[in-house]
Amino acid sequence: MQTKVARAVWVRVLFGAAFVVPLPALGAAADDASSSSREAALEITLKRTESRDALLTLKAEDHEFLAIGIATAGGVEPRGGVIVLADDGMTLSDPLPTAIRHVLSPSGWQSLSLQMPLKAPISGTEGKHKDPVFCARLAAGFTYLSSKQVARIVLVGLGPALDRAFAYSKEGFPPSVVGLAGIGRWRTRPKENEFPTLDLVPSGDEVAVSAAARRQTAATLVAASAYRQVVIEVPDGVFQGGEAEAAKRLRGWVNQLSTTKS
Repeated sequence: MQTKVARAVWVRVLFGAAFVVPLPALGAAADDASSSSREAALEITLKRTESRDALLTLKAEDHEFLAIGIATAGGVEPRGGVIVLADDGMTLSDPLPTAIRHVLSPSGWQSLSLQMPLKAPISGTEGKHKDPVFCARLAAGFTYLSSKQVARIVLVGLGPALDRAFAYSKEGFPPSVVGLAGIGRWRTRPKENEFPTLDLVPSGDEVAVSAAARRQTAATLVAASAYRQVVIEVPDGVFQGGEAEAAKRLRGWVNQLSTTKS
């Protein structure tokens, strides 16, 4: 969420004097309106492609937002829950989050995919900054899984969404969180993270590869044995053509994680 910054114009009056007239901050309001309209369009799409039972509307403080919840498959022993956090430019209907949520249920994982604000792309917005809307939606996700008696939760961040989850975590994750997975372009290093972490790196994204190399070095320096990095051969940062492999790697890791003590 961008900080509202008042704009001002210089108005010249008689005798060359000038004063500042503040104008209402329009940028943030326009950004919010754009996000809302894009999310409304996404809801129409998801109603055509997703099961009615899976499509959820969650409450986050002063607004409602879209989520997709898929329960553990029948007859399978429940292992826990996975919250999938889409980054600002990604929707729940995109191939990567779709692939992830559909491989988890048969393995005993209940998944909850949260739609984050669909802001227009702006250079330099990636990284660890505390977004109040993001935090409110993540908190709503924790509340939802808690209401389903889910005792173990893994957070999966797509792109910079994981960095924003770390910004949220400064207030403390719930004790039910047992692991984190970052998929794509994110920045936080293992020394800043106390949780077992899976790092899925897209080989075709130079920025993601460079950040992953720094994380690997940091993991070595701090002896972070709970950090695991996997490079997936794909041409870009959205894992085009590699969505199924990324989802299966994630499933294997969370299955191993479920055998460890909370």
